Amino acid sequence: MTTFRLIRHGEPEWSLAAGGNLKDVGDGWAVHVVPLTQTGIRQIAEASEPCEAEDYQLVISSPMTRALQSANVISRILDLDLRVEFDLHEWVCAWRPSLELVDKTVAEMLSLGGEWPSGETRDWEPLSGVRTRVSRVLDRYRDFERIIVVCHETVIFSLTGKWVGHAESVTLER
Repeated sequence: MTTFRLIRHGEPEWSLAAGGNLKDVGDGWAVHVVPLTQTGIRQIAEASEPCEAEDYQLVISSPMTRALQSANVISRILDLDLRVEFDLHEWVCAWRPSLELVDKTVAEMLSLGGEWPSGETRDWEPLSGVRTRVSRVLDRYRDFERIIVVCHETVIFSLTGKWVGHAESVTLER
């Protein structure tokens, strides 16, 4: 059995994307490259402290900047190797021009129990799809005993049914 500590990335600097400071090359690209705030960096450093007493073997991360930056902080503090896993990326929904519209889409997804109605499709990824995608990644690490996984809120929710704040974690055993 492998123990995975699922840690959500630290606080991102959303104002860079929302304020137009990052030039979007189309389809919401800017939200994927948003870095952490100084608060987010501090949150992640603090989140790594309890991990020091445990014997983790590796850090794996989503490729999105906010998660990758968080994973880098953790791997440096704990002196662990870091691997990037593309399929740990955040929940997919079609580009929305504002965080308010993203929030409305999340609300729709949750009102439908995370799944598309029978016979219908939506422009967002059902939670079962997130779970399947992320489970394939975690299954590749069954030879390890303890892994830190730095990813995103909806990814963690899809696996555990728990919502977490920035730099908060949940343990998952598989």
